[in-house]
Amino acid sequence: MKVCVFGLGYVGCVSIACLAEEGHDVTGVDISDAKNALINKGAPTIVEKDIDSLLQRGWEAGRVRATSDYAEAIAGADL
Repeated sequence: MKVCVFGLGYVGCVSIACLAEEGHDVTGVDISDAKNALINKGAPTIVEKDIDSLLQRGWEAGRVRATSDYAEAIAGADL
């Protein structure tokens, strides 16, 4: 399933990592270019136990990306 998550703070970052781990293609949306840049290189926006490796696996599998363009993000999303 293609999922769009708004906000890449504590809840959003953990959500995209967990959803990607379950096999979903996830696009995170945030107004912060810095947060989007971190996600787009496989790095978390927060400090939390094991989030770095969890997010990295999803990113390496091509299931995680981030953008500030909400229209683009929701255009192809199922949820």
